[in-house]
Amino acid sequence: MNAVFLDLDLGPDLLKAILRHGGVEGWNQWISDLEGTGLLNPECRRDSDPPLIIGIDLSDADLAGLVMPGIDLSWCHIAHASFMGSDLRGAAISGDISGVDFTDAQVNDLLLEGCGYERGSPPVGLADDLLAQCHEDDVEPVKASTRLDTIAVDVRSRIVHPRL
Repeated sequence: MNAVFLDLDLGPDLLKAILRHGGVEGWNQWISDLEGTGLLNPECRRDSDPPLIIGIDLSDADLAGLVMPGIDLSWCHIAHASFMGSDLRGAAISGDISGVDFTDAQVNDLLLEGCGYERGSPPVGLADDLLAQCHEDDVEPVKASTRLDTIAVDVRSRIVHPRL
């Protein structure tokens, strides 16, 4: 019998709820706790992967004006999100930053690890020195899950009290 994998994509409502209730420290602790479980969105599936994979999908989200110094967004999909005017000083970001809007965002000490963007869709508002840390890809990135035996679930609202 084949295993069924469940991809659980959590959206921007969860980020905003955790920030409201526990601030950046609460978010970073939640991410740290999830990292220890091995459930956070691995890039490649192997036979030993857990039956539940958690992804945090902030792509296309309006996160403008949020105060998030030191936040760990390294496990989040943020392509085409807006961080206009947000405080991202000392934040950690990785992965696809295609079309992300950093206009007027505070990005001092922003850590961009393994960041790339689609050719023709660079992030907006990043200083040249930060943009130089990113690579331009010739092809659109592939979603983490392409298995036929995966059920995708999108949870974007009604997150009432995340465990902090």
